[in-house]
Amino acid sequence: MRRTLRSFAFAGRGLALAFRGPNLRLQSAVGYAACALAWLEGLGPEAVALVALAAGLVLAFEVVNTSVEELADLAAGGWRPEAARAKDLAAGAVLVAAAAAFAAGLALLGPRLGRVPGALAQLLSASPGGFAALVAGWLLLVGLWLTAPRGKGGDR
Repeated sequence: MRRTLRSFAFAGRGLALAFRGPNLRLQSAVGYAACALAWLEGLGPEAVALVALAAGLVLAFEVVNTSVEELADLAAGGWRPEAARAKDLAAGAVLVAAAAAFAAGLALLGPRLGRVPGALAQLLSASPGGFAALVAGWLLLVGLWLTAPRGKGGDR
């Protein structure tokens, strides 16, 4: 049990390192917004789960990309074309995942995007607690973005 808890601590430390770069913070905010929009629009649980899964995969790819960049920098000891190619390949994987997530979100949410202001007003009047939870989640992400240390961990 102690080993398992330690592994979760290491994973948390890894996420904290990844959040130092701007990419994961931005992708988290976009993913949260897509999930919130899917929920606000009343999509079924399967559709909301699909949006969340797509957003989660983008975040996972970004964390892997960050680790590849760190390892490439360590192994190269300076700028090397081989390290740059490895970093570009990992970044390309993130781009593919993000494009697929965008396409899935657009397919699910595209027809409903014009009704978003009305849905927000309806949510506020019908469920002030749900709207407050939505705003609190958004503010938490913005706070993480603004307070995360800058530097290594996703920046080139």
